[in-house]
Amino acid sequence: MLYNVHFGIYVDVAMPVEDKSKSLLPFLSSPKLLPDESEAEFQSGLQSLLSELDNPSPLAVALVSQLNECLWWIRRHTVDKELLLHEAMARLLSKAGSYSETYDNRKVSEALERYLDGRADKDEAEWIDEILAESKLTLSDLRVRAFKDAARHIKMVDDLIHRQHQTMRHLQRSIDSIDYKSRLIKRMDLELAALESKQSVKGVLVNHEPLVITGKRGNAVLLAEDDWNAINETLHLLSVPGMRESILEGMQESIDSAATELNW
Repeated sequence: MLYNVHFGIYVDVAMPVEDKSKSLLPFLSSPKLLPDESEAEFQSGLQSLLSELDNPSPLAVALVSQLNECLWWIRRHTVDKELLLHEAMARLLSKAGSYSETYDNRKVSEALERYLDGRADKDEAEWIDEILAESKLTLSDLRVRAFKDAARHIKMVDDLIHRQHQTMRHLQRSIDSIDYKSRLIKRMDLELAALESKQSVKGVLVNHEPLVITGKRGNAVLLAEDDWNAINETLHLLSVPGMRESILEGMQESIDSAATELNW
């Protein structure tokens, strides 16, 4: 008798993660990207988060999409804080000395940005250094004063970042509960498969019953080692010329007609 056991009862018949997220795109929210933001980078972050889930459900995909959006807003707000500080520094410089009448705040801001990034040319760098010297400020002093001026607005941005973190924690708990359920079901299926395979292997060893293992890419047969050796020995004997006929002839010969002495 042949026993047919399917190993890996848990079969993932769901769509791939990327295809699943694409099918839900009309229902997923996403922030309107700014000109200097990359759609490919936003989607890459989404796929990276989805790849951490095991067979995510449509609900899990939607929650992960919101989580990715929170991360995107945190990234934006972090940049916003630096911009607020930079603008405050530029305002302080534009009011220093006689240059306040010659250069407007926008020009000072652009020059300061290149200065801080190390992209300013020699003349522009000397100009910023001259303004700092005239105002009797070091770059660190300028940053501290600018932070004081922009502290209220920076605090508002920090509050927005904190809200995004809170939303992320709620989303993460929801995602974990959904993913845990999926993992629990898979683990139960695997344990059931292991139990069935253990009982089936016992039947192979004790009762010498072949076990058919079915899989996605083909099937296999499990035999006891003694049975496998016996099959190989039989195949070897049958490969010897005339051996098959000799064995069949011997099986038909009665015990009484058998020789009692050997010729060698």
